Amino acid sequence: RLHFEVAHASTVAKHAQSLFEQTKALHKLPKSVEPLLHVAAILHDIGHIISSTGHHKHSCYIIKNCRFPGLTQEEQLIVAN
Repeated sequence: RLHFEVAHASTVAKHAQSLFEQTKALHKLPKSVEPLLHVAAILHDIGHIISSTGHHKHSCYIIKNCRFPGLTQEEQLIVAN
């Protein structure tokens, strides 16, 4: 429904996961937040459905204001940001 590029989103998610793993000694985040990073990477470009100009702001708005099953409201805010 949001017409995002699956191949691009998957590549971004793969790189984000790799960076997460490579920098875990620095960020010291628990492995439990990794799924949120994956969701954020997949959804990062969905704002293009509204406009390519400022699409990152539109992506944030969509993620904050739509219901994503399996995510709490706090998790949605983390993903949006």
